[in-house]
Amino acid sequence: MITGGNLSTRRLSNALIMRPLFHIILLACVLFSTTTHADDRAITFNAFYKLYSSGMEIGESRQNIRNTGNNRYIFESNSRTTGLAKILFNKQIIQQSQWQMVNDRLVPVEYSYKRYRGDLDRIVTSHFDWENQRVLNRVNDQKLELPLHEGMLDQLLYQFAIMHDMQNGVMPTQYTVADTRRLKTYYFDKLGEETITTPLGDLDTIKLLHYKKNDEKRLVFWCSPEYQYLPVKIEITEDDGRSITVMIQSVEGLKKS
Repeated sequence: MITGGNLSTRRLSNALIMRPLFHIILLACVLFSTTTHADDRAITFNAFYKLYSSGMEIGESRQNIRNTGNNRYIFESNSRTTGLAKILFNKQIIQQSQWQMVNDRLVPVEYSYKRYRGDLDRIVTSHFDWENQRVLNRVNDQKLELPLHEGMLDQLLYQFAIMHDMQNGVMPTQYTVADTRRLKTYYFDKLGEETITTPLGDLDTIKLLHYKKNDEKRLVFWCSPEYQYLPVKIEITEDDGRSITVMIQSVEGLKKS
């Protein structure tokens, strides 16, 4: 049972943006057709997640990466409220990242964010102008510009960067992300290894803490080596202690190792 409209509104808003998965995400957050890189590691995939709060389902997120040719890809995340939560707070967020693979590096090209509360009420676009070293942002009708430097990622692509780096044997420590109005640094700490029960079965995972300095909000990712380090569970803890869990339901295109 949900008590308090403010609780529902704040939880759902933060969970479905997922600027952390997945902004998952979710957050979050990650169904998949497969394309592989030169070393046979999967780049494209589809994943379906459900979001829970206090044991009740409140939303779902579908994420996919597809190959558009010439080492170009599109990563899309579509998250929405479901069930009773949808009646109380109808919301949908669609994020899309267009990017290139250049010398095994992820290079963002275009990013978009669309939020619907019934009708489209917020749209954000980011163009990564590498030639002139700048990010051109547009928030509804407002134009903004940020500096751009090598290694920067957009608000969705960093989620795949976690998988990509871990496949390369690199444990994530931090990423610089071009947010709407300023650059942000996302930090990661390895918390250990844990076997968890999921709809895909029992999975061995590497547990990562994701945080920003001077921000009490925390995210924990459980990444599965069996599925190329796909996050199979995400837990979002707000600064007031409330939490949301994002759990994998199905995945296509990522073969178990």
